[in-house]
Amino acid sequence: MGEVQLRGQLEGLKLTKSQLLVRTAELKRQIAEIEILEGEAMRELEQETKLLEGEHKAQMSQLQRDQDHIGQMKEQQQHALQLAMREREKARVVEQRIIELEREKLLALEEQHHQLTARILRASTSSATSDHSSNSNSNNS
Repeated sequence: MGEVQLRGQLEGLKLTKSQLLVRTAELKRQIAEIEILEGEAMRELEQETKLLEGEHKAQMSQLQRDQDHIGQMKEQQQHALQLAMREREKARVVEQRIIELEREKLLALEEQHHQLTARILRASTSSATSDHSSNSNSNNS
């Protein structure tokens, strides 16, 4: 190999080296840009994650409040049903007592009616006997 050829090779290698250094610098710049974009994306992702976690927490709190409210409403409903059943039972007992009292009054009135009817019959029988006796005495005179 000659000196010219070696110099040509040397120049070629220097050119290649120069091109590689330019390419390396370009790649380093691109890597730096990618790292900046990656950092920004990570920060946005963290912010979005925190936002979603906050929304989720708020929704879970609301859900818990709703479930508590539903539980309270179910307890109130159960209490109201028990109260209504007790009131119905009281009303039924009162109604039965009223019916019993009215039946007793009716029996008492029937007994009074029976006694009055018996007195009237006795009185009319006595009166008829008296009238019959009076008429007999009048006829004998």
